[in-house]
Amino acid sequence: MALSWRRLPRLGLRWRSFSSGFVSLDSAGPSLAKLTLRRPEKLNSLSLPMIHDLRQIYHELPQTLRVLLLDGEGRALCAGGDVAEVRQGVLDGTSYPADFFYDEYELDYQIATLFERKKIVQVALWDGIVMGGGVGLSIHSPIRVCTEKTLFAMPETGIGLFPDVGATWALTRLKAGAHVGLMLGLTGERLGAADCLHSGLATHFCPSEKLPELEAKLKSCDSLQAAEEVISQVAAGAQPDTAKAHLAADDGLLQRTSREDPQDVAVQEPTFSEGLLGSLAAAPVGDAA
Repeated sequence: MALSWRRLPRLGLRWRSFSSGFVSLDSAGPSLAKLTLRRPEKLNSLSLPMIHDLRQIYHELPQTLRVLLLDGEGRALCAGGDVAEVRQGVLDGTSYPADFFYDEYELDYQIATLFERKKIVQVALWDGIVMGGGVGLSIHSPIRVCTEKTLFAMPETGIGLFPDVGATWALTRLKAGAHVGLMLGLTGERLGAADCLHSGLATHFCPSEKLPELEAKLKSCDSLQAAEEVISQVAAGAQPDTAKAHLAADDGLLQRTSREDPQDVAVQEPTFSEGLLGSLAAAPVGDAA
């Protein structure tokens, strides 16, 4: 697979639309492109061929590009890696599992250093499910936009893994504090938009219905600051629903749990502890993580 780049005299690099079936890259203006994951029947969970396509796309992004939108078709940005495929590789005794994680982590590093290397601002649209490998694709973006549809989690502990894809780096540096990241990493707690914004996982909130307007106005942006200003303008002060949010209210207890004996906290605060245990017990282990 090769991307269709071409150079026009005196105009620099331009690109044509590209699609591999599960990934598409579309030009949305002279300095804006949109990268979309297109595997909605699997909640855009990552397969090894998808990872290979993404690695090449990120490698070949031109210096003239200033803003890259990352989006997913359907109900998810990306629900994680396709665990069913990795498991089958283990059962078949192939190199698929090792190849998958090696290439996935290489891809995550490409994305994490994209702004530093090429000054391209990735704007990740969390307009649905963002879990596991999907967090790796987006958590290191300078801008992470949550909507009322956002459902975030790092559920790796539920399948006997650790919070990978660079999440341990991000979770220990949250705006709300490392104690919040510790809880999220250990429990795989699922968060909506309000908790994502409070913790610092998301940088901005924008109503889902306004995302097309946001995309249109980002075409004129040529810097991180300009993109942030456009998002604030389009969101127009909108705030996420806090009815199901809990991180702000639980902050004191989370801090205590991180520095005191958790058993003591559990005895003194049974309602809070039972809630965490309930989250762990209720978390299903699906095909994507």
